[in-house]
Amino acid sequence: MVTVNFWLTGTSALFVVIFGVIVGLIALIKSIKTKQKLLRNFGFMAILMGLLLLGPATDFWFVLLTGNNIDYYLYCVLSYMWVAPGIVFIMWIGGELIAKKAKWYLVGIYTVIGIIFEYFLFFQHSGSFKPFVDPLGEDIIDASFNTASLTFIIIAVFIVSVLLFDGVGALRKAIQLTGELRKKFIYLTIGFFLFCIAAVMDALLEPGIILFLARFGFIADNVFLYIGIK
Repeated sequence: MVTVNFWLTGTSALFVVIFGVIVGLIALIKSIKTKQKLLRNFGFMAILMGLLLLGPATDFWFVLLTGNNIDYYLYCVLSYMWVAPGIVFIMWIGGELIAKKAKWYLVGIYTVIGIIFEYFLFFQHSGSFKPFVDPLGEDIIDASFNTASLTFIIIAVFIVSVLLFDGVGALRKAIQLTGELRKKFIYLTIGFFLFCIAAVMDALLEPGIILFLARFGFIADNVFLYIGIK
């Protein structure tokens, strides 16, 4: 018998994935028509950020269809394999908007860090996450990071980087500018801050109503970023 947390965690994850993919595809289609690289890369970023919850979304459907959870390793890979490419697109967008001269340096640095993260995710899996607790087909798997692992440290670096470079950087731009551009950078600031808050809460909170509500931050951040970039 599935729990209330199963429905809260599963439906919120599924909605975030669907919304991220839809917003990303809309941005990609519009970027083709307008030939805007910024909008195109935002589209890829939105899809990748939505897929961060593919693990719980897949587990949700698997339990409904079979009564069993998916493999723990598969769950972790489906959830976090999108982090590295996603952060590269975020830093590219930040560089394009805030510090154009540093854009490709940022992309190069975070690509290298991302490759290290992916290596440990795929090949040092047991040390990256806390021991598996089998929910026995009654709840969504809870894959919590081992806070002493390199994967957790890299995730923390990624979130802090987005907060300080993209979030604070966009806020600084908003203060300097006026009119419509100022409004756009305010939207971007809100979007980047919401993403960081939602990412931290999703990584640290246990399944429940608070996590359910926190996940709507992933939806809201895409809306604000899309409005700011469009």
